[in-house]
Amino acid sequence: MNKNQAADLFGNRTKLAAALGITKSAISQWPEELTQEQVDRVIGAAVRLSVFDINKYIPLFALNNAIRLVGSQTAMANIIGVAPMAVYQWRTKGLPAERVLAVEAATRGRVSRYELRPDIYPPPGHFQHLATYA
Repeated sequence: MNKNQAADLFGNRTKLAAALGITKSAISQWPEELTQEQVDRVIGAAVRLSVFDINKYIPLFALNNAIRLVGSQTAMANIIGVAPMAVYQWRTKGLPAERVLAVEAATRGRVSRYELRPDIYPPPGHFQHLATYA
């Protein structure tokens, strides 16, 4: 999660700071890409204040986990055969559909397509309830 994504959860950086009980200037000193501790604090505040939709962030968490498993953004880029900047953009704009299977393969299946893009790869059995109507 980056600083802008964190601020967007609350509307802006001032509201983010208020939710965390810190100053806006403290937020401005954060790195652009938040540490895991900062992400945990932001998510905790968002859940506590009911402004967090976990389903929106599962793909981002999955992608971050995939990057961590292979070692770094650069390592992921090298494995898949793209520029490191592309991997950075996936973290801010979302993983393109045409890269989902490559990321899954790069993690040897430890991060699944169902986690990376549940919008195009619903989990197995997701539509099973519809079979009763067929």
